[in-house]
Amino acid sequence: MPPMYAWGGYSSVIHKTLWQPGSMPLEEQIAAFDRDRVTARNFDLKLPPGWRMHLAMLYEMNGQTDLARELLLEEKTVFPDSARLVDRLVDGLSHRSK
Repeated sequence: MPPMYAWGGYSSVIHKTLWQPGSMPLEEQIAAFDRDRVTARNFDLKLPPGWRMHLAMLYEMNGQTDLARELLLEEKTVFPDSARLVDRLVDGLSHRSK
């Protein structure tokens, strides 16, 4: 049975960023997530809950708030249970980008 979600290198990136801060530059983290997103799309695999929110956080940290907002709204569409949290995060993006 195939896995329910395509995690890609998520755990490796998270491990490096949390347990070895500074060992993986922000741009490299974003690139790793982007590669995993393309792979998931190419193989018609689903990304797990929260995955888009984490990438959105990385985009925001990199000053790319439009991309962050886009991913957050996509998360809300794919996982409607996340709507309240996503709405708060999007609202926070709106306040910080002004």
